[in-house]
Amino acid sequence: MKNYCVDLTEGNPLKQIFLFSIPIIVSNVVFQLYTTADMAIVGRFCGLNAYSAIAATSAIIFLYGGLLCGITNGCAVITSQRIGAKDIAGTKRSIVASIVVSLGFVAAVAPFMIIYAGPLLRIMQIPDSLFHDSRVYLYCIFGGTFISIFTNTAIAQIRAIGDSMTPLIWSSVSTVLNIILNILFVALFNWGVFGVGIATVSVHTIMAVIYFKIGYSKYSLMRITLHELLNPDWNTVKEQIRIGMPMSMQFVFTAIGCVIRQALTNKLGEDAIGAFAIGSNIEALVTLPLYSVATAMATYSAQNYGAAKFERLRRGVYSCVKSMIAYSLLCAAIVLLFYVQWTKIFLKTPSREFLEYVWIYCITTAPYYIFLVGVVVYRNVLQGMGYQFVPFLGGVAELIARGILIFPLMLFWGYWGLSLTNPIAWIFAAVIDYLYYKYLCKKVLPSTDRTIA
Repeated sequence: MKNYCVDLTEGNPLKQIFLFSIPIIVSNVVFQLYTTADMAIVGRFCGLNAYSAIAATSAIIFLYGGLLCGITNGCAVITSQRIGAKDIAGTKRSIVASIVVSLGFVAAVAPFMIIYAGPLLRIMQIPDSLFHDSRVYLYCIFGGTFISIFTNTAIAQIRAIGDSMTPLIWSSVSTVLNIILNILFVALFNWGVFGVGIATVSVHTIMAVIYFKIGYSKYSLMRITLHELLNPDWNTVKEQIRIGMPMSMQFVFTAIGCVIRQALTNKLGEDAIGAFAIGSNIEALVTLPLYSVATAMATYSAQNYGAAKFERLRRGVYSCVKSMIAYSLLCAAIVLLFYVQWTKIFLKTPSREFLEYVWIYCITTAPYYIFLVGVVVYRNVLQGMGYQFVPFLGGVAELIARGILIFPLMLFWGYWGLSLTNPIAWIFAAVIDYLYYKYLCKKVLPSTDRTIA
């Protein structure tokens, strides 16, 4: 098999970052199409009620998914740093430890989420008309993570060693499979929300098997034996937990704010729930390249930090931020000009009131994408270097914005106030992450070129 690994410690920084990030961008676009297909098929074949039932679980899914991403990405940081330092034996130990940590985490958390899926939905004040379908969907997703964790861990580790192309290829395959199974289970079998959940779990099962075979046959570093899994390097395990847990908790704080916000959104009725979800989906689609480049920056910063190439690290960050600011302005224009067309992807004939809700979300968030650049780029850079505490504080700031300030905002401005919580959260977190990065540039990342920051 062809080796797609990229050495991010050599060559032109911005060129290498974008070469590495292009497959991630396409992978994330494919993944978003994956989730968009779920929602579009449900919305078109099952109606607004089923669509809103899935949309109403988004904050809980984000919370749980954030926990898993924090752990898998935290484990990948150690792998990237050891790749940058050309420590092959240490890289192998890191990959083994990542599997142990990820499996242990899911075994501890997934049963809890399954047992308390119903109470969580009650806390979020899900309307009775949506409760059953929402709970069924959560059961499918939570139960399926015993399989999907293998896929998530494999993707994180493959990217950590410098290969962003392999996840792209197989993410594309998984999206096609997902669309086929959704049409089969939802459109033909009429299984509704349950069909969407089963389709997702089925695709993850197939992908877990494929990634296991790819990793074993393509990379000697990923040829893990049962003996190695049963006897991991516990110092590496501890290090990965040290990196991964703050990343998970940062996601948790962000997600708790989203859960509180979703609970208040649910009180506004099905139109508000659906419109807020569509506004979020539009935002997710247009900002995918931004998040993808930020993901690449985590690997870039980890490899260069591990190689002690600090000036190169700084140059890459500086160039990346400038490019992403320009892109964020383009994103804002696209959202505001084409929000109606985006909405009609999900619903055939949205009402005027529904479109007004979508517009409110877009006009209150799109102009602030520039602060989102600061959040995702600087946060990933800091995490790649192993500095987790300040990004963790950024998550706390997001919790304050979405989980506390939302009450006076909604009291005075209703749905407008609800939509303002994202921009406020981005501003808080961006300022915290940027200021700490500037501090590190002076104290930890010395450079002869003081114009670069």
